[in-house]
Amino acid sequence: MRLGIALLSFLLIATLGFAADETLLPQEFTSGYFGGLQGSVTQIGDEVGLMAGVRGGWIINHRFSLGASATMLVNDIDFETSVPESAGLQDTTLSLMLAYGGVEFTYIKHPERLFHYTASVMIGAGAVSYKDYECSLCGEESDLDSDIFFVLEPELDVVVNISTMVRLALGFSYRYVYDVELRGVKNDDLRGAAGRLTVKIGRF
Repeated sequence: MRLGIALLSFLLIATLGFAADETLLPQEFTSGYFGGLQGSVTQIGDEVGLMAGVRGGWIINHRFSLGASATMLVNDIDFETSVPESAGLQDTTLSLMLAYGGVEFTYIKHPERLFHYTASVMIGAGAVSYKDYECSLCGEESDLDSDIFFVLEPELDVVVNISTMVRLALGFSYRYVYDVELRGVKNDDLRGAAGRLTVKIGRF
């Protein structure tokens, strides 16, 4: 009897002694995905811009996601600029076309809770041009043609778990823009804060 108790005690100690090591990376791996639609309100130049877009990503261990997003301006915003005419430069007003997107990295805090938050950053590029305008008197490399710029946009969202497959996120972001070279438009005209609403559907 005593031998049996001693053997049982030895096995229990040995089991505890060989428990799994603590590691920086989790030993269990889970994978999910999501896709969604987003709308945002921001400032473009001196006017209010309405943006619409899509985003999606691969969710790793419920805590991180690696994905992409794309956003475009959907309302008309006018900029004053000058265009070449046969008699010389002519001041005019043209409507802006704007779109940008890139890769997105997101950290998800307490995704199991009804209300939780995410912090993300999007790194990518955008394009800006004037709508329905073609410069017939411009050279091959005119600053009235469409221009490509660099964009960096960090974002913080409060997320509500509507169901196991649906999330609603309300957030705030700030758009950093660099290297804009479209006549009449500066970097500061495209930089700015945005309020964003996102609906996500997927396997979280």
